[in-house]
Amino acid sequence: MYAYEVGGRAYRADCLQPLDPGWNSRGQSEAVVGRHPPGSRAVCYVDPADPSRAVLDRTVAAVDVLVGGLFPLGLLLAGVSGLSSV
Repeated sequence: MYAYEVGGRAYRADCLQPLDPGWNSRGQSEAVVGRHPPGSRAVCYVDPADPSRAVLDRTVAAVDVLVGGLFPLGLLLAGVSGLSSV
């Protein structure tokens, strides 16, 4: 968990990367945490529309792209293929 401040208001967050933290491997999370030991200062990236949402690392892992993008695309193509065979 980390703390940050926006516009004089304090926030806390535990999201390390942009996608659902559950999708990130333990190794990825440990690498991000390793770069930010307790008590250190770092830049966090805050959602301007909702300052309660922030991440420490804006990079997206390849596995996240595959799961988040290519898998749904495959389902869509399977559905279209099924419709065209009717």
